[in-house]
Amino acid sequence: MRPVFTLLLTALGLSLALMSCENCGPSREPFLNLSLQLTNPAKVDTIYALNARNPLPKQDLSTSAVTSALWLELPLNLNANQSRYVVQLNGRRDTVTVFYRRSFAYRNQRCGYVLDLYQPDGIPAQTTQGTISSVSYWQNRNGSFPGSPQETHIELVIRL
Repeated sequence: MRPVFTLLLTALGLSLALMSCENCGPSREPFLNLSLQLTNPAKVDTIYALNARNPLPKQDLSTSAVTSALWLELPLNLNANQSRYVVQLNGRRDTVTVFYRRSFAYRNQRCGYVLDLYQPDGIPAQTTQGTISSVSYWQNRNGSFPGSPQETHIELVIRL
């Protein structure tokens, strides 16, 4: 009888603990996962954000090998509904623009305002040299139970 009581008490305590957890939203700023699928292997010369107040976080491009696929995690401009980047591969420049709709929502006094990004009404992305293969918008699922955590981000795949 005692092991059953202990098990029930443990289950009750665990369920109360999980119910008291509150999802306040993203634990980091939204970001862009940019995937460049290259038809010819190339080396990235440089990448930078247009109209940015601060430079992009340092990307280790000096050791970037010649490759046919490249994945970059880039910050998004949260002051506008678009972010623009210039990627230079083997001396060829491509300007990539990703569009989004920002949604600010007041959660409660403890959490304050939270931000999510959604697909815009118009085109989701454009590029000057390549072809957009796919664009996906992922909203925050941090702290949801059951399920794995997911940060607010955009995934953009471009064929160059």
